[in-house]
Amino acid sequence: PIDAPCKPGMTSNQKGRAGEFAMRMAVEALGYIFESSRKESVPGFPNVIPDGYARDPASGTRYVLDSKCGPCAGMTKNQKKTYPILAKGGKPGITDVILFWWK
Repeated sequence: PIDAPCKPGMTSNQKGRAGEFAMRMAVEALGYIFESSRKESVPGFPNVIPDGYARDPASGTRYVLDSKCGPCAGMTKNQKKTYPILAKGGKPGITDVILFWWK
């Protein structure tokens, strides 16, 4: 288990940044390569900008990463529509979506 990076008294922005940093550290500790965020477009679905990607150095498999930190954090309307499509292989080069839900 990893301790939640969100602490009482943090602003929403601070919680988001802390969650993204902890996510990156966890991904790299598992031996994956962290790749920076960029817009994902799937025809017929809203664009999303995930927090980053994890790439398996052995296979090249890529995963979309998103971090949600704190009790009020949730997925956006666009994420709720597009992430399930990406998770089902709806875009070449993306294997799945991994959400880090920090309490």
